[in-house]
Amino acid sequence: TSEFGTMLPIVKDFLKANKVKNVVVVADRGLNSGENLLGLQECGCNFVIAQKLSNCDSATKDKVLDENWDSTVTGDDGEIALKYKRLEIRKDVFETKVNAAGKTVKTSKVIDTLNVKWVVTYSAKRRAKDEADLDRAVEKAKRAIETGVAGKQSKGFRSLIKFGKSKTDPQLDLKKIEDKKRWAGYYAICTNLSDWSDKQI
Repeated sequence: TSEFGTMLPIVKDFLKANKVKNVVVVADRGLNSGENLLGLQECGCNFVIAQKLSNCDSATKDKVLDENWDSTVTGDDGEIALKYKRLEIRKDVFETKVNAAGKTVKTSKVIDTLNVKWVVTYSAKRRAKDEADLDRAVEKAKRAIETGVAGKQSKGFRSLIKFGKSKTDPQLDLKKIEDKKRWAGYYAICTNLSDWSDKQI
């Protein structure tokens, strides 16, 4: 069962069973779809949800990657430990459907627009972790190619393998690897909370 379709019913059941106010739903980016964010807002919920960056539009990518940071956090050693910025984002909400394989797919139909903000952070520590994770995935992909067990899946390290037109001759997807390196160290949170500071979020 796709998680995309389970979050809103659970939240609605919770709100019905527990007469609470000022609910903030916190979730990872696996539940961050336009329909879910819109549904939460329509339920009267606020949200703080991790945001995938690599698939946003080019204009937003440029804003994320530029050096215009709003503030920095300095560590005990006097070095910059973290940089962060706030981006105001106008997000089109596309209809999503779950296909026969249970995978959520986005259609081209715009059903609404959300005004949200992203708190984008960058840290050298996260960059080191992201790059180490990527290096391990690349090594696994190389071994899979060498041993003939590359497969044609798109998850995990296998997403770093591409195939020729004949669906044979697996090789490393160097373009995808470079793109992942580009985003190493960056992290973003999407929220509709307007009265919380970036640090609180």
